[in-house]
Amino acid sequence: MPIYPPRNTATRKAGIFEYKMFEFLRCLEDECSAEKLFAKAENVRIAKLNLLKARLATMKSYSAADESEKQLRLKEKINDEVIKWKSMTHAEIEKYCLKNYNS
Repeated sequence: MPIYPPRNTATRKAGIFEYKMFEFLRCLEDECSAEKLFAKAENVRIAKLNLLKARLATMKSYSAADESEKQLRLKEKINDEVIKWKSMTHAEIEKYCLKNYNS
């Protein structure tokens, strides 16, 4: 039996996303080079997309008949957010991180 039980939520991915936001904001404070900021912003984007994909994976049901209207709306909302994050610019990512990071 494993020491830690398997999770049915995207807890680990959420933690990784928070840490990537912290790294990006720290890089902004330290006034890093543009290349480093670009890389950190991409890391934030990748972490957010991984978090959204994990949330979609946990919502997956075994049968299409089991899906409720509420689940379908939530899946559609998450898919819209995935599309939004794929097209976000680095300035928008910076604005999002500054607004949503809990310091």
